[in-house]
Amino acid sequence: MDDFTGLWVPLITPFSNEIVDSTALENLAADCITAGVDGLVVAGTTGEGFSLSGEEQLAAFHAVQGVADGIVPVAIGIAGNDTRSVVDTVKRLTAVAPAAFLISAPHYVRPSQEGIRLHFEAILANTSLPVILCNVPARTGVSMSTETILTLAEYPQIVAIKQCCDELNERTGLLGRSSLKVLCGDDSRLLIALASGCHGAISAAAQIRPDLFVQMFRHLKKEAMIAAAEVFEQLLPLIQVLYSEPNPGPIKAALALRQQISSAALRLPMTTMSIRGQRDLVQVLRRLDQFPVTNMRAASSDKNMAEQRASITEHVVKNLRTVEFR
Repeated sequence: MDDFTGLWVPLITPFSNEIVDSTALENLAADCITAGVDGLVVAGTTGEGFSLSGEEQLAAFHAVQGVADGIVPVAIGIAGNDTRSVVDTVKRLTAVAPAAFLISAPHYVRPSQEGIRLHFEAILANTSLPVILCNVPARTGVSMSTETILTLAEYPQIVAIKQCCDELNERTGLLGRSSLKVLCGDDSRLLIALASGCHGAISAAAQIRPDLFVQMFRHLKKEAMIAAAEVFEQLLPLIQVLYSEPNPGPIKAALALRQQISSAALRLPMTTMSIRGQRDLVQVLRRLDQFPVTNMRAASSDKNMAEQRASITEHVVKNLRTVEFR
């Protein structure tokens, strides 16, 4: 079983003419793996899992699993507010054996803590696979209490929790109280969370320059705090602009600007990044392009990749609308 620590990246789902672009998804997964990330997630919030059909969800998983198999684990994101439907999805996807399910509390309906507990217990009764809890009250409208989390942590299938909370004590208050791995889900507070003892992160922003995020993680593992802080200082402007508008619009915009995907298209109700936001994004990406791209998994420089991603093309800089943002 994977230890569910380190840097995990929730991948976007690229679309081409409204169809999942499996080739682009494979390439994104390969870039993250080359950079040295520890795990990948498909069909999560960043992957617009809410808009994917069952067939598309499977296609996305198989595309990434085909690249990642034997190198890094791949989890599948699941969300929903009807326990029966979520259980049916879990049962269906258990057959393809992802490394884990990343599952949030029921959204919109704002159940009681008992309802949240019973929701996850129903899920656990229908799969033998590991489950990563996702506590993201900004999206679900309800926060999982520490007591609820610790109760669920008594189940051996509950292996980790992604904590997307504003307060540091809410992210780190579980440390040492169970075997649960605590993963930071708030990119802007990534450095302080990891320095405070979190076991890793599920970072959407790490999809852009994952090598730099991996560098920061490795500095922290060596307790080289100054070096880690220096890398994070360079990444913070990127993180800020990526979350200046609803995720994953800015991330798709960045990947399109860097020509890693052919289209920044999202499915409604999500919309593409504003032109003003794109202009800010271009400036941030230009600054990051000053740092060479490094193959962290092999710990060696990859010149071809660096040249390919070294700068934003001039026609995009002059006229952002030339990128396809349909």
